[in-house]
Amino acid sequence: LHRVGADVSWYIPSRTEGYGLHVEPFKNNKPGLIITVDTGIVNVDEVKEFNKLGYQVLVTDHHLPGEKLPEAVYILDPKVFLPENDDEYMASGCYVAAKLGLFVLQDYEIDDNDIRVYCDALTAMSISSDMIPLNPTMRRQLSYGLTALGISKHVGLRALLNVCNYNPIFDPNVFLVSGANRPITSEFLSFMVVPKLNSAGRMDNVPIGMAPLLFESNPNKSYDRNMLDAIGVAIKLQALNQQRKIVESAITTEALNQAHEYIGTDIVEFPPAVVVYGKDWQVGVIGIVAAKLCN
Repeated sequence: LHRVGADVSWYIPSRTEGYGLHVEPFKNNKPGLIITVDTGIVNVDEVKEFNKLGYQVLVTDHHLPGEKLPEAVYILDPKVFLPENDDEYMASGCYVAAKLGLFVLQDYEIDDNDIRVYCDALTAMSISSDMIPLNPTMRRQLSYGLTALGISKHVGLRALLNVCNYNPIFDPNVFLVSGANRPITSEFLSFMVVPKLNSAGRMDNVPIGMAPLLFESNPNKSYDRNMLDAIGVAIKLQALNQQRKIVESAITTEALNQAHEYIGTDIVEFPPAVVVYGKDWQVGVIGIVAAKLCN
């Protein structure tokens, strides 16, 4: 969108604000076009309120719709328009948003290979992060993305891979932190790369994952300076992910103790449900803890 001359800003709600569209942060802004990413398809009331404030809303999402669709200027959601047997029906939210962006470039007749590589790389990360079923189309998209990550010149992606001990052989600016190169595989994404990026949201520090890591580098700085800045941010994300692991482990232990207190350890029959609770539990990690408790 920047590439075609649009004035773009972004907003990602914190985990404490909750999932979905939030009208309040936009009430004092000059109305424009809001493009949702990975959300919005069930936010009928919120879209109506945005319309009253003078905004237009374009929804990109991959979740199932509710009984009624939001009154948006356009809806791009495979689960609204495609049959379940279509490969793109199970696409990730990032895949849908990237497709919109690439269609915009195509409409303006702009051929930008760096942006295509960037979109492929982020889409692969989203497929891995969201555990999207690998039907032929998604498997092919993941494969494109793994290649894209290896050849992308984007300093933020390079820095993120760098702290995961990967650097392309052809890169003259090698800042390898430690260890040897490891191949970029789906496992490498799932267990090394994605958790570091996701830790920003899980630990309620969203801005650190966005700029300067995912956005374009500063045109007023040299490649080396931008790379060093991005590596500094990637190292902070690495530390944040370590903190996330510690917090997650502590909450899991506390939650298990609560469950055992309620149902005992010699379980003959499980109750229909068990509720565990902690007033100060980090909102961003309780989903992971819940999955561990289920296991």
